[in-house]
Amino acid sequence: MAIKESLSVLFILSISLGAISCRDRIFDNIYDPDKADIAYEISAVLNIVNLSPLDLTFAEDVLWICDGGARITAVDYNSGQAIRSLSIGRPVVGIAYGEGDLWLSFSDSRQLSRVNALNGEVVRQLTLPRGEPRQLDFHRGWLYVADRAANVIMLVDPQQGVVKNTFHHPGFKIDGLAYDGRYVWTLDSSQDKLFREAHDGTPGNSYQAPARNLSGLCSGLDSIWLGERSGRVFRLRF
Repeated sequence: MAIKESLSVLFILSISLGAISCRDRIFDNIYDPDKADIAYEISAVLNIVNLSPLDLTFAEDVLWICDGGARITAVDYNSGQAIRSLSIGRPVVGIAYGEGDLWLSFSDSRQLSRVNALNGEVVRQLTLPRGEPRQLDFHRGWLYVADRAANVIMLVDPQQGVVKNTFHHPGFKIDGLAYDGRYVWTLDSSQDKLFREAHDGTPGNSYQAPARNLSGLCSGLDSIWLGERSGRVFRLRF
């Protein structure tokens, strides 16, 4: 009887310790809680009031969020509290920060606009030769544009609007896009997956997303920021 009781106690302890070790951590293989290599930790979850993120971008000291409406909003990246907003006058579905300005994409349009991040004044407009631009990112003078029609990422020259290259998206559709200076990240909310691949298109890893109904990705402060349409933003540390 003592042996049976000891085994029961060990079994209960093993379950309890496993539950504690997995808290707020997502593994490469979610069915293997004993895996040593941790894919990422959820280091913060922001609650964004009255916003349903479609895309987001990290801009030095704030997160800018678009939700498909005609206004874009800057929120504090620690608290999620809205700081200010800009009226754009048309539905915005993609947003990226670069060189002090914001790049925007619009519903049912191939046009991209560069606007002043302080007053919303249009600085430049581009019309892409093809595609259905949605989520955006900007890095070192290049625009990364999610083309929902072709399910690819376009590398665009922001001066001329010329598509210089395209990158494969491993998922069924693109719901988020980010480039962290080394890897291209994409999101497919229909599969609840994040994908990471090298800049040259070499296939990389895929990760189980931390929630469902996600939209929008960006990189900043050594983290990946991920929007959720219910009004939350996750900060992930890989």
